[in-house]
Amino acid sequence: PIGTQDIRSNLAQPGLVGRAAELQKLWDHVERHSGVLLVEALSGFGKTRLLKELGERVAASGYSVVWGQGQAP
Repeated sequence: PIGTQDIRSNLAQPGLVGRAAELQKLWDHVERHSGVLLVEALSGFGKTRLLKELGERVAASGYSVVWGQGQAP
C-alpha cells in the first residue's frame, strides 16, 4: 500500500480528505458492533464518499459489506 493508513493501491485513486474523525468513529462502531449502520445527513455532506471509504476498509479486514439506499416518499 501507499501508506500505513492508506489502503489505496495507487495514487490515481481519490483519497479521503478531512474526514478522519468521522471515519474513525464509524470504524470504532464496526469493531464493537455487528449489524446495520445508518448514516444520515443533508445532501452534499459526503455520506456516500465516507461510506465508500469505510466499506473498502471493512472489506479489506474480511467483513462483508452490503449497500442499500432509500428514497423519500
